[in-house]
Amino acid sequence: MNAATNKTIVRILRPLVRFLIRNGVLFHHFVDLVKWVYVDVAFESKLDGRKLSKSRVSVLTGLSRVEVAKQADRSIEDTEDGTKWHRAGRVLSAWATEPEYLDEAGNPRKIPVNGEPQCFEDLVTRHSGGATVRSVLDEMVRVEAVAQDEGTLTLLRPYFLVDESENRAMQIEILGWSAGSLLDTLEHNTRENQSELRFQRLVFEENIPLDRLPEIRRQLRSSGQQWADQTDGFLTGVKSASAGQPGSGPGAHAGMGIYYFERPASDLVHTTEDKT
Repeated sequence: MNAATNKTIVRILRPLVRFLIRNGVLFHHFVDLVKWVYVDVAFESKLDGRKLSKSRVSVLTGLSRVEVAKQADRSIEDTEDGTKWHRAGRVLSAWATEPEYLDEAGNPRKIPVNGEPQCFEDLVTRHSGGATVRSVLDEMVRVEAVAQDEGTLTLLRPYFLVDESENRAMQIEILGWSAGSLLDTLEHNTRENQSELRFQRLVFEENIPLDRLPEIRRQLRSSGQQWADQTDGFLTGVKSASAGQPGSGPGAHAGMGIYYFERPASDLVHTTEDKT
């Protein structure tokens, strides 16, 4: 394994290990899961167009044939279901960022449920991906993100927050989905002789003054919201237009991800003395 590969693995593992340690996942449990994934991914591969035997998987993974057989017999749930992500969160974010929904001081203003151009119904229509006004409103009231008073709504917070246990599970699910989707695209693009690269860009500038970061966060959140709504509208339209038509096989997850990041100008370098 060359130095570049080692550095890439370490860079990927650092945020993952921070998450694991923070959530009490011990090393031996992580290693146990890695074994299962190695075997599962190896069996997905087909060399010379043929399904791999346990002996061949043993050679590819470096695990013993006994260990390969053990992992192959295990069943670990690996769902890929984004339906639990509440689109109500996008409605809340749009309410807090779009100029026509802000007052002169830049704060979210009270809005009517319906009947006016800048009303709650308009927000739901443009940002919820097809959900009904009533279902979105009921959910927002349930989690105390919105207050309702005789047909007028007040935004209490610009984000969707459920009870602690449900919110925690959702955050962890989104972490796995987002990180896995990004790495899947990057892995696809780094394959040798890849004829069709998937779109992936990283845009950043160095040495940005720290006092400008709040402005950057606000602007990129707003532009990211607009992009997300346009993309969701396009994907929803494609899915709706294809409904009821004969398919060509199993369906697929397809979309794009965008995220904001910031970090110090120079990464912290840990020396041997730091770890003693």
